[in-house]
Amino acid sequence: MIDIHNHLLYGLDDGPLDAESMLELAREAEKIGITDIVVTPHYIEHRFKNSASIVKERTDEVQALLNDNKIDIKIYPSQEIHMFGKELEGLQSGELLPITQGSKYVLIEFPFFSVPDFAEETFDKLFNAGYRPLLAHPERIIPIQDNPEILYDLIDRGALCQVTAGSLVDRYGPDAKRVADELLKKDAIHIIGSDAHNTSNRNFHIREAYEYIEQQFGEEKVIQFKENARKILENEDI
Repeated sequence: MIDIHNHLLYGLDDGPLDAESMLELAREAEKIGITDIVVTPHYIEHRFKNSASIVKERTDEVQALLNDNKIDIKIYPSQEIHMFGKELEGLQSGELLPITQGSKYVLIEFPFFSVPDFAEETFDKLFNAGYRPLLAHPERIIPIQDNPEILYDLIDRGALCQVTAGSLVDRYGPDAKRVADELLKKDAIHIIGSDAHNTSNRNFHIREAYEYIEQQFGEEKVIQFKENARKILENEDI
């Protein structure tokens, strides 16, 4: 399995604090069958300003630790970019990272309590430059919970939707579960990501989510999500 959204890197944001807790989280990933992880620490201008160089350096360090501890997972440096309006400039300067080196896919999150006024303009700039935004956990964004048409409009413009695995298995409250189920029924989800931060209250849940999707929609739907994850990792078109 491939996880496109994950906070495995330690000491950079609200993920693991140290190498020991990082290894605990990585072992959990390996146990449920995850083989590849795009590590996406937060990039938030005024809180977690994890530049590309910082993320790449820590990724190399963590990959070496995984190898030394015989944890068979490959990791790729990226960021979860908190929308601030200068995403394109950051990608062009090298401060910001797409999903993988040279990829068209970019993981972007909205604030949980608002959709920025400049969201459409920002997305249009990315589209026009050849990028394809992947919106992180929209089912947990309150304005989208209240009005999913906000998300559908962005998808119509070319954005992709990444739902958190835990939302589908009721780990983020009834509203996130309700919206995740609605998006699933309307075929408005392109990929499932873990957004894993720790092994206690923010674990992976990807295997559980895939089992739930298979129960509701059959094995073909799960295969589609897994294939989409592969395509995004390898920068192929969805």
